[in-house]
Parts: sequence; C-alpha cells; structure tokens
Amino acid sequence: FLLTRNSKPGRPKIDLVFWKRLYRLVRLCIPGVFSWEFAHLVVLSLLLLSRTLFTISIATLMGSNIRALTEGNFYSFVNGVTRVGFLAIPVSIINSALKYFTNMFALYCRRRLSKHGHDKYLTGNTMYRQDISNLPCDKILTNEIEKFSLSLSNLYTGTFKPLLDVVFFANALRHSVGITGPFVLVGYYAGAGVLLRSVMPSFGKLYSHQQRLENNFQYNHARLLSHTEEIAFYGGNELEKNTIDEQFDDIFCKSRWIFRLQALVNMLDNWLIKYGASIAGYAVVSKPVFGRISYTRKFLNTSAKSAVSERAAGFTRNTHLLVNLASAITQLVLVKKKILTLAGHTTKVSQLFERLDSCDIPVHNEESRRIRSNIISFSHVNVIAPNQQTIIRDLSFRVQPGNSLLIQGPPGSGKTSIFRLLSGIWPLQSGTITKPNHSEIFYIPQHPYFPVGTLKEQIIYPMTLQQFTSHGHHDGDLYKLLEFVHLTSLLDSHGWYKRADWESLISMSDLQRLAVCRIFFHQPRFAILDMAMCMVDAGVEMSIYQQAKEMGITFITVTEHQSLQSLHESVLTLKGNGDWEYTSDSIAELSDEEDDEEDDEEEEEHEECE
Repeated sequence: FLLTRNSKPGRPKIDLVFWKRLYRLVRLCIPGVFSWEFAHLVVLSLLLLSRTLFTISIATLMGSNIRALTEGNFYSFVNGVTRVGFLAIPVSIINSALKYFTNMFALYCRRRLSKHGHDKYLTGNTMYRQDISNLPCDKILTNEIEKFSLSLSNLYTGTFKPLLDVVFFANALRHSVGITGPFVLVGYYAGAGVLLRSVMPSFGKLYSHQQRLENNFQYNHARLLSHTEEIAFYGGNELEKNTIDEQFDDIFCKSRWIFRLQALVNMLDNWLIKYGASIAGYAVVSKPVFGRISYTRKFLNTSAKSAVSERAAGFTRNTHLLVNLASAITQLVLVKKKILTLAGHTTKVSQLFERLDSCDIPVHNEESRRIRSNIISFSHVNVIAPNQQTIIRDLSFRVQPGNSLLIQGPPGSGKTSIFRLLSGIWPLQSGTITKPNHSEIFYIPQHPYFPVGTLKEQIIYPMTLQQFTSHGHHDGDLYKLLEFVHLTSLLDSHGWYKRADWESLISMSDLQRLAVCRIFFHQPRFAILDMAMCMVDAGVEMSIYQQAKEMGITFITVTEHQSLQSLHESVLTLKGNGDWEYTSDSIAELSDEEDDEEDDEEEEEHEECE
C-alpha cells in the first residue's frame, strides 16, 4: 500500500523518493511545535476525536429513544429527543470548525511553501536561470502549491478520522456484538474489494483509447474547416464524409462497449457493497439476539415488552455504529487514491524547489572574478550562454565615468549577452569583470517592464511609494523629469495616482521615454540602454542624451541611430563570429582631429604655394 511498483511513465509513484520529498515539504509546512501550523493540526485532531465520540453518544441516544418509543414511555422519549437536540448544537459547531480548520491548515501550509518559493525564486537572478526555464514556475508557485496544501490537509483528515472511527466504533460494538462483529464487516469489505478488483476491467486504458478517438475526430473536423476550399476544388466531399463517418463509428463502438462494462460492474458493485453489506450488517447486529444463548436468556426474566424494546434499542445503536464503521472502512480504502493525488502535486512542487536549490550553487570561483570598483571593465572574458555556446571570445574593454561606450554589431552578435553577463544573470565562467554596486547601474531594455500601478510608481520603479516619501522626494521633482522626456501630457490626462496597465494604454514611443525617466530619477553612475529609444524621435533622443550627460550619467548604448555616435567616447564593434574590435578614442575627438589635420594640410599647401 505504501509503495507502488512498475508505475507507468508520467504517472505519480508512491516510492521512497516520494516519501522523502513529502517529508521535506511537511517540514517546510510545519517548522516546529510552536508554529501556527502545528497548533492548527492539534486543534484539528481534537475536533476529529470529539466528532467520533459524539457519534457514539448520538448512536446510544438513538437506541434509547427507540427503547422509549417501543415501551410507550412518553417522558423518556421526549427527554431523549431533547438530549439529541442539545447534543446536535456542539456537533454542528464541531462540523463547521472541522471544515474551517481544515481549510486554515491548508492555507497556512500554502503560505509557508509560497513564501519559501518566493524567497528562492525571486532572490537575485534565479528566475532567469536556464536551470528552471523548462519548468512552469508560475503554475507551480500558484496552482500546484495550493493543490498540494489542500491535498495534504484533506489527506490528514481523511486518514486520521477513519482510523479513529474504526478503533472507537469497533470498541463500542465489541460490548454488544462481540469482537468478531467488526472483523466480520471488515473481512467482508476486504473480500468484496478483492473480488471487484479481480473482475474489474482496465477502464483507464479504455478511457485513454476513447479519448484518442475523440481527439482524432475533432482534429479531422478542424482540418476540414481549414481546407474547405481545396476539398471543394478536388471534389473530395464524399471521401471526407466517409472518413469522418468511420471515425465516428469507432467512437460509437468504443463508447458502447465501455457503457456495457460499466453497467455490469455497477450491478456487481451495488450487489456487493450496498445489499451484500446490508446482509453482512444484519448478520452482525443479529448476533446479540440469536448468536449467544446466555445473552438471549437475560430477557427471560423480563417482560416480553422490555425484551423487545431492548432488542430494538440494541439494533438501532449497533446499526448506526455499523453504518459509520462501514463508511470509515470505505474512506480508508480510498486513502491510496488520495495519496496518489498528493504524489502528483508533491513531485511538481519538489522538482521546482530542488531546481531552485541547485541555482544557489555558484560557478566555481565566480565571486572572486567579479570585482567591485567605480568603473566597468571586462578582462579576457568569454561570453558563454547557459547552454555552453560561446558567443564572444576573450572580450576586453573598459568604461570609466564620463566616457560612454557605444556597442554595435549585427543581430545575434552578443550585444545583449554582454549585459546579461554584467548583471550576473549569466554565470561568469572565465575572465574578470569589474563593476560598481548594482544600485549604481541602471538597465533599460528595448521593451521595458511596467507593472500595473500609478504614473508615479512607473517613474520611481523599483522604488516603492513609502521609500519615495521617506527619502524626501516630491511630485514636483517628477514633473521636471517628465519635461525632460516631453511626457507632461501623461500627467495632464492621467494624474499621479490613477492605476492603469500602461503597456496597453500608451504607445511604445511613450513607454520608452517613460522608462528613460527612471534614469533621471535614480541618477545612476552608469546607464545601459539596449535599443531603449529605438522608437523615439531622433531629435528627442538626442536632447535626452545631452540632458543625461549634463547630470553626469555615463552610457553604455546599443542603438542603430548613427547620430548618437558623437556622444560616446569609445566603440565596441562585435563581428558576429565571436571576434570584436574595441576603439577607446572619442568619436568626437576623432572628428576634431580630422578637421585639424585638414586645416594643417591647407596651411602647408598655402605655404608651399607661397
């Protein structure tokens, strides 16, 4: 029961790996005995125990009421019914509390796992790592963790409660029907289960085959819709009709066969579980009357009326307990199905957490090759993608404050890859990178990110509004930044505090200029613009660069606008085959030197003429 062997590929397995993973997740959910999760678990256990004890009390009261009704004792009957009514109040509270604490335990477990996943996934550049790119992280962190938590909570209540019921109900029945009574019922259900399992066809394979037929049927109808004109030209209507009819006939035959098998299995199941179990139950509850002569003789000294009432009371009580005992046994039989469901969610959540743990392992000696300084430099760096493809070989360049760098090259030559390596998104496997703290470098891509929020939140991102206020900033400062990028119209139409999805509200040109506002607000030492203003007018772009340079911001730019070359002091040209060329002289100085050389040549020519 605790292990499954020879499971089919793709299906969850109940093996030692599963139990180890489940143990780890449970430890994350319940970190200690003084946690809220453990407190909820204790309360839940006490409620389950109380519910079982109240069920036995209700069964005893129902038997007493039947005794009073058979004897015609009105006052005893009214007293018993009143007691049942009062007993129903705490039972109703317990039933409601059970559902509440079951859901709350699942919610607390989900909070633990979600916080753990967020800490791992959203720390550093883990979410970008290639190690987890093939996992549906968004679905696992949202849906799968929720489903795992609910499955774990339901598994506990669905296992602990039936176990309590079996123990306490069997003990209660032992005094009236003997120890063999509960074993007879358990043995009957076990035998019925073995019989049903031996004759049960493989409905999983049948349903799978039926689904494949349905998919083919739908696929061919979709093909007809996409090729109606071609089929009409060829005159293939009759052929396609015959093909579709044959596919539907296959579905019809397969579905009819499944329905027939289901009918036969349902007949056997109803007879064994519903009526056969009733017969077994009658055999158990009749034992106090017919099974023991000594028990029967105890009614000889009583009146016939009292004997009948005692038998009726015992029959009612025992029947109620047997029904609940049978329900508990059925729930225990279904525990394996719940464990299989839990195993599927456990596998998915554990795989993500294991990948996230592996991302914490840095590349050998990577930290020693990343040096903190007030400049940016690459020294003999091989730009290698996570799939181990070398994009640029032995790259070396240097960017000092005040000397901007222009990077140019064909598509796919590795321009953006340099920034990924610089920010630490990609691991550094060779060479040395020198750079300042992360807060002194600001990166703006071609398609900037804008969270749903106010206009103010877009400009100060990733700073929060609380940090904005605590640092002494004012709205008037932001208005000046909007003037720099010619976007004061956004403030006039939307204001500072209107929440919106800006990516769908304004044009790409406005989005790129709004992203540049973040540079003016944070004023980093270095700003990386990766085609960040490709949709902006050249004149506006030039004025933005000039304003930023006046603020002392050094640029590393990737652009196709040749007019910006005069604003950069060095150029890195990528060839596209791994080679590169770095020129550290200012383009503007080169132009001035060329003009000076032309003037000198003219003076020399003039002197020669004289």
